[in-house]
Amino acid sequence: MAEVSRLHFIAKFPRSSGDFLFTNRSSKPVVSVLAVVELRDQQGQYMFNMLFHAFKFKAYRRDSSPSSPGSQAQEAIQFDQPVMPGAKETWSMSSSSFVADCPTSAHASFVQIQFGDGSVFEHSDADARRQPVVMDASTMDFRQAPFSPPFEVVATLEIDALGRPSVADAGFASDDFIRWLEARLEKWEFAPAYSGETAVPGKLQILFRFHKDTPAQYSTVAKMPNAGVFEVADILPPKPGRRLSRVYLGGVPVSIRGIPDE
Repeated sequence: MAEVSRLHFIAKFPRSSGDFLFTNRSSKPVVSVLAVVELRDQQGQYMFNMLFHAFKFKAYRRDSSPSSPGSQAQEAIQFDQPVMPGAKETWSMSSSSFVADCPTSAHASFVQIQFGDGSVFEHSDADARRQPVVMDASTMDFRQAPFSPPFEVVATLEIDALGRPSVADAGFASDDFIRWLEARLEKWEFAPAYSGETAVPGKLQILFRFHKDTPAQYSTVAKMPNAGVFEVADILPPKPGRRLSRVYLGGVPVSIRGIPDE
């Protein structure tokens, strides 16, 4: 019916990207494909996953269950041109997760293929996994910060099954910082982790980098955090006359509500 092959993966600070080759082995045109790919380490342990086209989180739109592959499949974007029988197509996707240790294997835990005649093929592993997802993190209130920028810290966030965040660990940072950060993360929006189609608690590790000035470009880090997979949140100082600071997750703004005007 279909063949997925030649998965390529690259981690380039502060994000990761990958692509795979899709071959239509069926006798019908394919109009959309959705694949959730799990990446694993040398021991076969789950690291994180990537969602490949034809779907991506839509800016300016709220999804009632954005981290569920089944829900995502309902929002799959159809191709401009169908993939005809025997034809090949390459799909690419990027992730705000940065992988310090290279994955050694990959597994498609969810696949949905929609054909031109309206029929659908779908396969999902019963134990498919998804880590929590940051859905909206476009701004942060920099006021009353218990530190002076530049400042950076790796924080482990616990996201419950309803998508509510808390800070489980922040390394050397003070309790005042943890309370300050938690109050601001409550303004962000998270989708919970999933096991199959069930929302479950999960964890995210984020390297928060609070900048003193607006950098011409985001620097790499002199020493990688002691974490196999983490996300990078760059928080810039607020512009004159503005209360909120702009946040870039993996080098780009992330918002399902729309990015605020400058």
